[in-house]
Amino acid sequence: MGIDERLLAAALAVGLMACGTRVVDARPDGTRGGDCYADGTCDLGLECYRDICVPTAPPGRDGGPTAPPPRRDAGEPLPPPDAGPPAVSHDVIASGSGVLVAVFPTAGGILVVDHSAVRLMDREGSELARFEPGREITAAAFDGTYVGIADRAKLTVLEPDLASTGETFLTEWCASAAVMSGHRFVCGPSNDWDRIFTTYDMVSLAALATSEPETYNGIPMTRVPGRDHFITTSGGSPSDLHLYEVGTTGAALYLGESPYHGDFPVENVFSFVGDPATHVVTHQGLMLEIFAPGCDMATTSFDRDCFIRDGDLGTLPVGGTYEMMTRDAAGLIYGLDDPTDRWFDDAYCEAGCVIHRVDPTTRSILASTPHTGSFVSPVAMAHDPTSSALVLGVHTAGDRSDGYTAYEVRLSPYE
Repeated sequence: MGIDERLLAAALAVGLMACGTRVVDARPDGTRGGDCYADGTCDLGLECYRDICVPTAPPGRDGGPTAPPPRRDAGEPLPPPDAGPPAVSHDVIASGSGVLVAVFPTAGGILVVDHSAVRLMDREGSELARFEPGREITAAAFDGTYVGIADRAKLTVLEPDLASTGETFLTEWCASAAVMSGHRFVCGPSNDWDRIFTTYDMVSLAALATSEPETYNGIPMTRVPGRDHFITTSGGSPSDLHLYEVGTTGAALYLGESPYHGDFPVENVFSFVGDPATHVVTHQGLMLEIFAPGCDMATTSFDRDCFIRDGDLGTLPVGGTYEMMTRDAAGLIYGLDDPTDRWFDDAYCEAGCVIHRVDPTTRSILASTPHTGSFVSPVAMAHDPTSSALVLGVHTAGDRSDGYTAYEVRLSPYE
């Protein structure tokens, strides 16, 4: 805001602190040294700086405002919000407030799932259909035929045009989900200990089975392409990949984990090689054989070896990472590379990113395309065969600590 540091120091000294960190003189909201009002204003002659009311900088001296905002009387309602998200333009086909849950390309458009609604958007940014459950949406999964939308109370099954085929109550709400063959929706709860997965039939809407509890095996769930298996990523330190199989009964059975425990970083950013998939490719380009010898139910759980190192994609420099990854129907891998040296909370792609299209068979980059437009957190990347483009879902405001407050869905042409 260009406020003179001496004015700020004086306000803080008078209004808030003395004797170390002990507060000795609490000031009413809106007054000098007090907290700003909820709408970001203060009393006449003061302005809001870092949530504290400080003297207004003189006009023209440090770029300060020429007039302070008007005082808001006690009890007066907050001013109405702005007109909402900006209109879509260029490659942005959808935007909104709050948390983005998932994006799914379909032949008829792009499905955009946030915490309040599912929208079917065309590739020019017009909304074609909408589904609103009236409760917070917590997870979504799509198998190409049905979309499973889990909210705080129910599982609703939708067709790609958002026509509902039915709904059922959930045993507990899903923090993540994956769909196996036979339209079986596997719901993973929010706790990361003694975690019990429940499987539902998306056609009959019956609950098929529950799993045995497991411990500290990660919240996010990703299906292994072409197989009735899914992967979770633990969020602790060190992180690991964990493998589950969904058998004929529908129960999720734990197979094993990556055995390296900190030898290299593991994040919930990876892709796959093979159809059915044989390898995971991590965000650093490491190739891990999923079903190594001994990674099966015939081996005792303590001796199973899954996710064994088996080479490198070879397309990143030492220390380089892909921030988002996906693949297409031909098995080519796409990775979003931010070449800058980011700090923990820095935005992504501030100086521009590059999307690599990689052939995992030859382990070579087939093409590289610049990508512009920064964001604060990646959510999902998917290949859209209809438009020969990539769909990128990103958060554009907020943070992981206090929550994300805005998002965009971008269509990035690749041909």
